[in-house]
Amino acid sequence: MRKDAKRRYHSPLRERKAAATKAAICDAAARLFVQDGYLLTSMRAVAAEAGVGERTVYAAFPTKRDLFVHCLWVATRVDDVDAATQLLRRTSDADEPTEVLAAAVDFGYDLMDRAGALIYAIVEAAASDPDLAALHVTGRDRMLESLREVTKRLDELDALADGVSPQEAADILYVLMSSHVRHLLVEHRGWTTDRYREFLHNVAASQILR
Repeated sequence: MRKDAKRRYHSPLRERKAAATKAAICDAAARLFVQDGYLLTSMRAVAAEAGVGERTVYAAFPTKRDLFVHCLWVATRVDDVDAATQLLRRTSDADEPTEVLAAAVDFGYDLMDRAGALIYAIVEAAASDPDLAALHVTGRDRMLESLREVTKRLDELDALADGVSPQEAADILYVLMSSHVRHLLVEHRGWTTDRYREFLHNVAASQILR
């Protein structure tokens, strides 16, 4: 080995500290994105909220968009699985129509509970950022595709209400499980999360199942 070659050291402690700093930055950013919106949240404000230097934030996330996308990725994924795949996994073990629908609604509730406010923030940001708009459309279409798989299964079980097609049933779930509905009921109207969850189940069952 050349004498002037740089030696690389693997430091688990340093890696853990870097990961913890990155997580703290993401937590702080997510709070500000929800509180102030994407456009009004600055990297300087994120640094202050996280208790780190602004250069540290930029070292972890070169742009605000990178930071937002990472926060959304953390909020929506479970065990590194995207939301649309989670939905299909949550409903795959159910056999009865009521269980299939309940599993789908519970998934939607859980997703909105942990990520709904941040998803709503991307809806607002999409109007002024084409890249975020494209990301939002991709995620939205992927989720709708999975919902159609769920309602197709309900149709095969002869469980859909008269006059309700698998497409329409998926549309109903798509609206109920949106960040818009959660924002209006929980954030704007002050509903409790328990009441919101009950609403989702009741409306879904009454509108979709025979």
